[in-house]
Amino acid sequence: MKLVFILVSLVYFALLYASIKVMYRKDLKKYTLFKSMTSAGFMLLAVISFFAKDRSIVWFFPAFLCCFLGDYYLAIAKTENGGLDKRKFAFGASAFKFAHLVFCFGLFRLSEYRIGFLFAVFGVLSMLHTYIANKTGAIALGSGLKSNVIYSFLVASFFGFALDNAINNGFEYHTVIITVAALMFFASDTILCYKYFGKKKRKWYVAVELTLYYGAMFLLATYPMY
Repeated sequence: MKLVFILVSLVYFALLYASIKVMYRKDLKKYTLFKSMTSAGFMLLAVISFFAKDRSIVWFFPAFLCCFLGDYYLAIAKTENGGLDKRKFAFGASAFKFAHLVFCFGLFRLSEYRIGFLFAVFGVLSMLHTYIANKTGAIALGSGLKSNVIYSFLVASFFGFALDNAINNGFEYHTVIITVAALMFFASDTILCYKYFGKKKRKWYVAVELTLYYGAMFLLATYPMY
């Protein structure tokens, strides 16, 4: 099983590299294909982890599926002229909202239903950041302000739940990995927001956002293996 894990991991990161490369070339068809394959990779890695080590990861399975759907719809939401299909984008964003809810519930379950306050602290701070960034013109969310504020709360809450779980368990190794993954997920989504809605479009956004996101998903899908 270890050999399979290593081989799938290598293919996973090769597909991530391919996704970044074709995105910079603006080849949307290949981008959608490679990105979907990469997303299927973290689902396969989660299944390997389930059978090889720790079946508690099953609580994250619905979230992995939602992330796969979110990745696919965000990819196909891009249009040839550089715009966005708002309906497809909204569906993809909704899939990620549900994914974060499931991740939070999974952590709540893994922590034996203990809950702290950090999820609320980070969630509120993230909401304030989104609101202020929009107000100052750093990002332009328009009618999507409310939806993005809610999303920012959920993704930051996931990090807060993960950090609470790590503290409650004495920073046991697996809990630290999940916390790092949640922080990477949060950083990725923050960059993603600026990539789509920011006043300034930075060329490095694509590579850093995808690397952080798929790095986070790799850790979440494989934490039982370490």
